[in-house]
Amino acid sequence: MLMLRADPGTVLPKHSHNGSELTLVLKGAYFCEDAIFKVGDIEDADDSTLHQPVVTAEDECICIAAVGGPLKFSGLLQRMAQPFLGI
Repeated sequence: MLMLRADPGTVLPKHSHNGSELTLVLKGAYFCEDAIFKVGDIEDADDSTLHQPVVTAEDECICIAAVGGPLKFSGLLQRMAQPFLGI
């Protein structure tokens, strides 16, 4: 389980998943590809999902995510930092 908080306009790193990820939006909103996720929405991602969430400009976004395994980051810097971040 992870609790995530991001400022308005934040672009999160592009990533996919080892297993599943269920993300519940508690505050604010973010969009991925052609979908927007608002308070109460749940995004259901799996190992076939490659996405880069972007927080909307109106408010910070707070989410709880249940992940089935470590994230798979696309960027080299994020992959190098991953062992230290524990995600």
